[in-house]
Amino acid sequence: MGDARQFSLSLKKFGDQQPKVVSKLMRAGAFEVMGDLVAASPVDTGRFQSSWFVGVAVPNRSVAPERETKSGAARESLTRLRELTPQTVDGTQPVYLSNNLPYGSRLADGSSEQAPSGWIDGIVHRASVKLDAVKIKVE
Repeated sequence: MGDARQFSLSLKKFGDQQPKVVSKLMRAGAFEVMGDLVAASPVDTGRFQSSWFVGVAVPNRSVAPERETKSGAARESLTRLRELTPQTVDGTQPVYLSNNLPYGSRLADGSSEQAPSGWIDGIVHRASVKLDAVKIKVE
């Protein structure tokens, strides 16, 4: 009887840890994808690169203001990742990474010589492959 009770306690402990594990994976994935998006963003003034925003449960529809220079644009976007903490990402709500500038879709489609068509899809695909590898190890 003791083995069944111990097994039950082990299952409960495992279940209790799952949201924490999912939260950690979500935050790690968002950090990686956001870093790749910012690094690969075409830069003219830096506004597009500085306009990557983070949202938890709902997309953040903010837009960065016009910029005088491109310096600090990447850092500006990446500092927003501080919003992703174990308290804000509980593993049950989606995390959104968005860039809401009206010309963003043209840049995603390759209108800039700095980034080929499909560059965002490529970043998301690579992250998906990595996540699948993590899921296989966990299962």
